[in-house]
Amino acid sequence: MGQFWKGKKNGKGRFEWEDGSYYEGDFVDGMFQGYGEYYFADVKKFYRGEFRLNNMEGHGEEAWEDGKRYEGHFKNGKKDGEGTFEWPNRNKYIGSWINGKMHGYATFINGETDEKKQGEWIHGKRARWISGVQMLRTPSPNRSSRK
Repeated sequence: MGQFWKGKKNGKGRFEWEDGSYYEGDFVDGMFQGYGEYYFADVKKFYRGEFRLNNMEGHGEEAWEDGKRYEGHFKNGKKDGEGTFEWPNRNKYIGSWINGKMHGYATFINGETDEKKQGEWIHGKRARWISGVQMLRTPSPNRSSRK
């Protein structure tokens, strides 16, 4: 449903799949391009934000039915850049992402106690906790070390 130009989806519109998933937002030359909202019925996840060439790209927000939330940057459909992830228990990761995984220096906040810790994550796993003094002296991880 929506606007068409020369036989392709262009402008505002909505595309629905049989499983209940849908995209509603901007189209350019038949592709998701600009701002839109996408509901993923299979994983019960909702994304609202920027799209480029059919992918989540730029700033956006994800929210899952179970209470998980992410707000930050995306590249090629994955979390990439700076962002905040919050779990249902209110624990938070505030920091860098590469290719959908936590990677780099970040702040972790315990949702029960509000205790904040600084740490380093490599390819989705916490490598170590670090003190504020170490954080100031340590260079940022090399983004070219993606694997």
